[in-house]
Amino acid sequence: MIVTVSAKNFDGRMGNARSGARLHLRLEYLRYNRFQINWLYSHTRTTLMKKFQIVASYQTTKGETKTSLLLTSGWWGLSRHFHYVPEILSAFFWTVPALFNHFLPYFYVIFLTILLFDRAKRDDDRCSSKYGKYWKIYCNKVPYRVIPGIY
Repeated sequence: MIVTVSAKNFDGRMGNARSGARLHLRLEYLRYNRFQINWLYSHTRTTLMKKFQIVASYQTTKGETKTSLLLTSGWWGLSRHFHYVPEILSAFFWTVPALFNHFLPYFYVIFLTILLFDRAKRDDDRCSSKYGKYWKIYCNKVPYRVIPGIY
């Protein structure tokens, strides 16, 4: 398999092995992302998963009481916004062919990471005001926002 990447500053050191590894990682990301969506869909609907979720009630602006499920297992047991991790990794793997000669190709990865970390903070603030005590329980069970063990 020959992969050709054309860029003005590309020096040709990528090679078939690196190109193949990058392609493999990109396909793994796509498979993982699809697996994550399927897992969420199937496990929120089974009675077996009832012990791994918090049933949170909240009030709408119209005064109605509604409920939502806050998952505490699987991917969402690792961090509250774990679905941002494959997005960041995808941006990184698209940038790898530029190698590491200059920071400019990685601007998008850095920008996306900052954007998603900020969004995770804003989502947490919004969910805290929406779910109240249930969100505090959820944050105690799932302490990390995006990257497990780090943030």
